[in-house]
Order: sequence, then C-alpha cells, then structure tokens
Amino acid sequence: MLSRWPCRFLCPKKDPQKHGTRRTNKRIAKYQTQPRTVLLYLTGLDAGESLKVIYHLRATMPAKVAAAGARVYQYYDPDQRGSSPAARLTVLPRE
Repeated sequence: MLSRWPCRFLCPKKDPQKHGTRRTNKRIAKYQTQPRTVLLYLTGLDAGESLKVIYHLRATMPAKVAAAGARVYQYYDPDQRGSSPAARLTVLPRE
C-alpha cells in the first residue's frame, strides 16, 4: 500500500511496532517511510476487504490542502490494484 501526504506535513518516524500499528494489525508485514510517503507491505487482503491504517501527520504551517488517496496493488501482479479517495485537510493557526 502506498500512501502520500501533501506538502507542509511531516510524518513522525515512529516505529509502528511501538506505536501500535503493526502490533494490532497482523496484515502489515513491514513498512518504509520516505519524504511525503509511507509504503506498507501487507501479508494479504481478500477481494472486497477493507483495511484501516492509522498514522499521524504533523502540520508545519496553516494550510488548506488535498491529500492523495492511498493505492494498493499486488507486488507480483501490479495489474491487480485498488485505491481510496483523496481527502481535504484544513490546518488552522495556533491560538
């Protein structure tokens, strides 16, 4: 699964094992974080099955942005794929 986030956001580089993501979701075999992207390697996902993945982003400044939807595909058969819709995010200035 490939998930991207918009400019002006940072993803804390916490280990999902310690943060609870992998511990509670046995479908995540491993992960990689890159600037503006997180890549999850899943052990499997049945047709029609959904998977909820929670991660936290930190805004670096106020903004109204659109975050691209996540994409998922089979590693050895990339023609088998799925995706989620984009999301709009609004970050307000601190008071």
